[in-house]
Amino acid sequence: GDDMVRKGRHFTRTRPELNLRGSQLPHAKLTEEKAREALDRLARGERGVDIARSLQVSRSTVSLLRRGRIWKHVHRGAA
Repeated sequence: GDDMVRKGRHFTRTRPELNLRGSQLPHAKLTEEKAREALDRLARGERGVDIARSLQVSRSTVSLLRRGRIWKHVHRGAA
């Protein structure tokens, strides 16, 4: 895996059009706009469970978003 990336042979380098992110993914539950909204609300101190409920996603989705595990390409303001 790492060797492929280092040598530029990984599909993200050879076929960047296949490296889908965010709402480009067919199973995406959020849009970039909703991910940004959730991050803003988290930064203001709103509880993740309340954000998840209002956006109709799971608490784990909001948690992964908060920790930067998903939607890494969405700008995160100063929290």
